[in-house]
Amino acid sequence: MMCLAIRYPVERELLEELHRNLTVQQLDNFAALRDHQEQIVEWRDRELADLREIQKAQQRMWDQWIKRVENVHEQTQGLSSLVRAMEKQLELKQSQQLAYFEQFDALVQQRMTRIWNDMELGLVHALRQLHTGVEQTLVLQQQMQITWKMFQSVDLTTRDRVIGNGLGHP
Repeated sequence: MMCLAIRYPVERELLEELHRNLTVQQLDNFAALRDHQEQIVEWRDRELADLREIQKAQQRMWDQWIKRVENVHEQTQGLSSLVRAMEKQLELKQSQQLAYFEQFDALVQQRMTRIWNDMELGLVHALRQLHTGVEQTLVLQQQMQITWKMFQSVDLTTRDRVIGNGLGHP
């Protein structure tokens, strides 16, 4: 064992060195903590700025959404008014059409009555016209039959020529 007189100054020197080392280490740690704290404050400030930007963007989006909803509401009201106006116009047109139909029906009834009266009075005249029309129809039918037969014979002749030249298919 060492003597207290020698041991005390050595231990004191060791303690002072340890104290210096601890103080240096504490100063280094304090500086590192201060740097970290400044970085955290800067990060927090950036995050708050970003958050404010996000809030502003959300507010702009909300305002745009409100405007769109109002626009849709206005358009819906406009369309609703247009539909109501069209319904009124349709009802008016239906009423007019019904009135026109009734007038037309009355005119048809009058005309039918006149025609019936004219038929009774001019039945012989109408039968003569009918007979003339039938005769004309018969003449037209006969002409049509002759034309059809000529067409068929021309068609057969043309077909025979095409087949004879080897151009047609049997």
